[in-house]
Amino acid sequence: MKNIKLICTVLTFIALAAFPLSAQDKADEMNEYLQFIFTETGIPGMAVSVIQNGELFFEKGYGIETIGNNQRMTPNSVSAIGSVAKTFTTVAVLQLAEQGELALEDKVIDHLPWFRTLEKEKSDQITIGMVLSNSSGMHDNSVHYSWFVEDLDENSARDMAMSLASEQLLFDPGAGFNYSNSGFILAGLIIEKISGQKYEEYIEEHILEPLGMKSSTTDIKDFDELNVLYGNVPYFDGYVPAGGIKNISAYAAGTEFRSTTNDMTKFMSLFLKGNETAATKILSSESLEIMKQAKVDFKVFGEDLQYCMGLILYPEEQLYLHGGQTRTMSSMMLIDPISNCGIAILFNVSDINSEIYKISEMQIAYNVRNILNGKPLSSNFIEDDRKPDSYDLPEQVIDKYLGTFSSRDGLVRGKIQKIDGLLYLEQSSAMGTPTYILDFESPLTAYVYNSVESGKVKFEQDSNGNILSLFSPRMGYLIHEKDEHYPGYGQVTFNESSFILPGGIEAGEREGTIYINYLDSVIKIEKGNENFSEQFLQVCMRKGSVIRETAERFEWINGYKCFQKNFVIQKNDDYFVGIGVYMNKGSEIVSISTITEYSLGTAITRDIIHKIILSYD
Repeated sequence: MKNIKLICTVLTFIALAAFPLSAQDKADEMNEYLQFIFTETGIPGMAVSVIQNGELFFEKGYGIETIGNNQRMTPNSVSAIGSVAKTFTTVAVLQLAEQGELALEDKVIDHLPWFRTLEKEKSDQITIGMVLSNSSGMHDNSVHYSWFVEDLDENSARDMAMSLASEQLLFDPGAGFNYSNSGFILAGLIIEKISGQKYEEYIEEHILEPLGMKSSTTDIKDFDELNVLYGNVPYFDGYVPAGGIKNISAYAAGTEFRSTTNDMTKFMSLFLKGNETAATKILSSESLEIMKQAKVDFKVFGEDLQYCMGLILYPEEQLYLHGGQTRTMSSMMLIDPISNCGIAILFNVSDINSEIYKISEMQIAYNVRNILNGKPLSSNFIEDDRKPDSYDLPEQVIDKYLGTFSSRDGLVRGKIQKIDGLLYLEQSSAMGTPTYILDFESPLTAYVYNSVESGKVKFEQDSNGNILSLFSPRMGYLIHEKDEHYPGYGQVTFNESSFILPGGIEAGEREGTIYINYLDSVIKIEKGNENFSEQFLQVCMRKGSVIRETAERFEWINGYKCFQKNFVIQKNDDYFVGIGVYMNKGSEIVSISTITEYSLGTAITRDIIHKIILSYD
C-alpha cells in the first residue's frame, strides 16, 4: 500500500507540472512536494530556501531541530553544510589569486615547503588548482588521522596535512579524480599563511560579513552564541540526538562549516544575475567563471558529473551544485544559471533514506528546481531489495557472530548482540551510535536496517565456521576481535596476556619489555602506572625540546580504559613525535610508547598501536 501511495503521489506532481503555474501555485506545489519528502523519509527535520532573479522565492522548515525537543526546524536553524565549505574555500583562494598573492598553477610546496607525500617527487608537482579540483591524487587522510590529532585544536590542520608524508598518491597529480578533504585542508593552510589570518577569521572578514551571512561560521567559539545544531543519528526504531563535536578545527576548510538556508541564498547570489554589484565585492566575474570550468569527470548515483573548482557540474543541464555530509547532518546547494535560481537544503541527519525508498539530496534539490521552472519531476525513488525473514540463522551458530568487530585502523567499530531474540549491529562513531537489525539472507550475508537506513553486510568465516570479519559499504572491512587470530597476523605473548601484530613485524622481549621494530622506529610495551604520561614526558625531553603537547585523551577500547598523550619534539631542524598510551583493566596497567619522525606518527598509530589495543587479551 505504501508503494502505491508513493507512486501515485509522484505521478500527481508530474501531472501538475504539465500545466503553467503562477508563482503562488509553484510555491504551494513546492511545499506539498517537500512535505511529502519529509513525511516519507521520516527524517527529524529539514529546511529549504529558494532564490530566483535576486529575490527570495520560497523558504520553509519542516519538522524539529533535535529529537527530544520541540524546537521547530526553520530556514534560520544553524546546521552543518559539510563539504559545501569547499566552495567557500575556493572563493577565498581565488580572492588571493586576484590580489596577486598566489596563482592556481603554483605548486603547494611553493607556499607550504614542508608538504610531501611518501612519493615526494610526485607530490612536489601538486598545484593549488589540482587541490581545488580534487585531482591531486591524494587520499582523504582526515578520517585515518583523527585518533592521532583529535585534541590538537588550532594546530591539527597542519598536523593532519603533515601525516600525508606516510601516504602514497592514488594516481599521478592531475591524472584522475579522488575526493579529498585533506587537499582542502592544505588550501586552508595556504589561505592562513598568505593572509596572516586564521582560516575562520579570513572567511568571516572577506566572505561572510560582506554578504551579510550573520548566522554562518567556521569558528567553534561561535557555536554556543549561534545555537548551532549537532544533528541526529539513526537508531533501530527512529533517531536519537547526536553528541556535540569536541574539536573540528582541522576540517573547517574542507567540511566543517555552519550556516542556514537563508544565509546560503546570499552566498548563492554570487553565481546568479541580479546581484552583480555585491558579487564583485567578493569575487570578479572572471574568477567566478574559472570556478565553473570543468576539470575532471566522475559519477554519483549513476550520473555523469564533472568537478570544477569547489563546484560540481551536471553537464546535461548546466547545473552547478555541491553537497555536504557530516556524520550527523547533510546539505545540498544547487545553482541554475540558466533560470537564474539557487536552492539550499539542510537536513539534520547524515543520510536521506527511508526503510522502503531512497532519494538523494541532489534529486530533491533538482525536483525543487523543476517545480520552479514548470518542468516534470523525476521521482528517483529506488525500491529497497531487502527480503525480510528470507533465512533463519540456526540457533547453535548464533554465538559465532556475536562480539565486537573493528577496522584495522581502529576508527570504526561494530558490535553484534542478541536482544529479545533479534540480532542487532551497533556501529560506533564519534558522533553517535546508529543501531541496525540484522536479517540474514544466508550464513554469510545479511540485510541491516533500522527505521531510516538499510544496507547489506557480508561475513567471512574459516574452515571451522568461526566468523572472522564482516564487510559493508558503510563501515568497510571489520575484523572480529573475539577470534584468536587474524588472517596473516601473528600472536605475541606479554606477561599473562597476548596481542596480535601483522605478519612480518619484528618483536622481541628483554627484561620484561616488548620491543617492536617498525618503519625504523621502536615501539615499547611494558608494565606501566598512572604516572606514565609524566614519565614519558621526561623521556621525550631527553630526545629534544618539547614544543607542544596534547591534552591527555581518554577512551574505552576493547574493554580497556585507554589514555593517550602526544608530544611534539624539536631537535635542531628535525621534528619528532612522542606517542604515549597506557591502558588498564582492573589492576593491570600496560604502556605503549614510541618516539618517531613526525611524518610517521600516523602510520605507527594506525598499523601497530591500534592493533595492539584492539587485540590485547
